[in-house]
Amino acid sequence: MRSLRHLLPSAGSLIVFEAAGRLSSFTAAGRELGMTQAAVSYAVRGLEEQLGAKLFQRRHRQVVLTEAGERFHADVSLGLSHIRKSAEDLRLQATGGHVTLAAST
Repeated sequence: MRSLRHLLPSAGSLIVFEAAGRLSSFTAAGRELGMTQAAVSYAVRGLEEQLGAKLFQRRHRQVVLTEAGERFHADVSLGLSHIRKSAEDLRLQATGGHVTLAAST
């Protein structure tokens, strides 16, 4: 049996896909993530190849999620949201649930 590491897309490719889908732009996703448009395009193309499904329709200066891309984007967005929330909860627990505020006068 293959390990999850080989069955699942990388976290990085999912983060790139989520941003590109949310922003409908590889350029804007790259800007948000500190990557070039070409790197975003390469990551998305690799994800599409790994999944065997076209996730975006590429148009001049815009990308649009396909039907399969829309379904996958909803799942990826929800999953990343859960992971983000869980990480925030753990950070709060690690600091004893206290929030530190600083102010200068």
